[in-house]
Amino acid sequence: MNKKLIFNTFGHQMIWWASVLGAIYAIPYLGPLLMLPVLTFHLLYTSNMKYEFILILVAAVLGTFMDTLFNIFGIVEYSGTYSFASWLAPIWITSMWVGFSTTINYSLKKLGSKKYLGMILGAVFGPIAYLAGQRYGA
Repeated sequence: MNKKLIFNTFGHQMIWWASVLGAIYAIPYLGPLLMLPVLTFHLLYTSNMKYEFILILVAAVLGTFMDTLFNIFGIVEYSGTYSFASWLAPIWITSMWVGFSTTINYSLKKLGSKKYLGMILGAVFGPIAYLAGQRYGA
């Protein structure tokens, strides 16, 4: 298996766990701090840095927006929110979206031609990720 692919998968998991554990233990910046070197490495070794950066930025903004709506409407409730705007999805959620978006063109690339499989996997594992975070208390 390609070293970049292994790092990509492992980096995403590290960001997810650091974000959840940071939220649980009142260190909401743990995930974002870990996300910075993972993101830097990812962008330095991608074939098209500009495209990848735009993809990550769009995913981070849209993901944070959706999670903010989930929070506003009471679908989810987050630990480690901003003291000045508890309605806004916390920064550790944004770091999770950044981590996930780095996998789109790498770890998840094989799903590119299998749109329906991607939709099914997203419909199953997306909620599982939220349930896991809830179960851990994030």
